[in-house]
Amino acid sequence: MKLYKALIALQFVLVPSLAISNPSFQKFSEYRIPASIVERVVIGSFEVEDPVPLEIYLKAHNEPLVIETDGFAEECKDKIERAMGSDPENALGSETIQITVYETAQTLNGVLITECVRIFQ
Repeated sequence: MKLYKALIALQFVLVPSLAISNPSFQKFSEYRIPASIVERVVIGSFEVEDPVPLEIYLKAHNEPLVIETDGFAEECKDKIERAMGSDPENALGSETIQITVYETAQTLNGVLITECVRIFQ
């Protein structure tokens, strides 16, 4: 009988905590940027515990595209720079950078670059 009462009491502790930790809404944003229109890419300034701004300056635009993230900004910047420096006359054609941002991530600021890839066309 004591075990039965303990299991009933445990149910009221575990069930609500499981429901809270399971997000029901996830939001992703995806950016596809041709490498040929990227002028430069920089890591913007940020304070401790703030998301890191990845600033992508595009040709013929005055303001940069700013993507905030809690991680992987430096890796993404490197991939974009490699795509910019590649030979535009290569046999595969031009490259496109695809960046996916998880905007409801369970990180400090809730934003995280989950994918940053070079697509050869």
